[in-house]
Amino acid sequence: MFIVSTGFLVSKSDTSLFVRVTNEFIIYVLVYVDDIIITGSTVDSINRFIQQPHNEFSLKDMGDLYYFLGIEVTRSSTGSLHLCQRKYIRDLLDRSSLTNAKSVHTPMFMHAPTSVHLVALKRILRHLRGTIDHGLIFRPFDRLSLVGYADANWGLDFDDHRSTTGYCLYFGNTPVSWCSKKQQVVFRSTTEAKYRSLVAATSDITWLVSLVTKLQIHSADSLAVWSDNSSAVMVAANSIQIQTC
Repeated sequence: MFIVSTGFLVSKSDTSLFVRVTNEFIIYVLVYVDDIIITGSTVDSINRFIQQPHNEFSLKDMGDLYYFLGIEVTRSSTGSLHLCQRKYIRDLLDRSSLTNAKSVHTPMFMHAPTSVHLVALKRILRHLRGTIDHGLIFRPFDRLSLVGYADANWGLDFDDHRSTTGYCLYFGNTPVSWCSKKQQVVFRSTTEAKYRSLVAATSDITWLVSLVTKLQIHSADSLAVWSDNSSAVMVAANSIQIQTC
């Protein structure tokens, strides 16, 4: 691959990410099919690298990043980045002729006969509820630390009595990963349900640690995952009990 031949290493955490580190600069390249994002520590190093693929391939330089994979990127004068999916959602509604649709308080009957297109649209809209349609703001921050907050309800679904895992992971002051997902089995106590939520959050934050380490970024403080259930915390802290479970 051309990028690897120029001194970049592929990230084990994300095979679309390539990183090149020297004593003078760091460059990150994110590749998705034919869309490429390039950023780094110095403008000169970025411009020199951009010229290399231009000599090998027919590429179009789109300038500063403003749209990538359905995500709009807006910069502020203070150096903050605002990410949102407003355009992506509007385009989806336009293609489905739902731009001027009115909301209703009565939900649709889930088992009523529907077309394949409507079923697909329902799945997409359900997915969008968990995305960044309202937007995220990344502000410059001097002290970046990875912190996670995990929680779970206990058997509140009256149909199957399963619990719901919920967690949010922050890097600095910005949430970078989150989840709200029904657990696969029925647990007999809040301790079991909340411990399972801790496991999910820890697995995700472990992946994030691997990723930011590859980016040559290190957490300023010790990694922390918080839970409000003392029993789940005690189980997590007892390695002997975990091994015997």
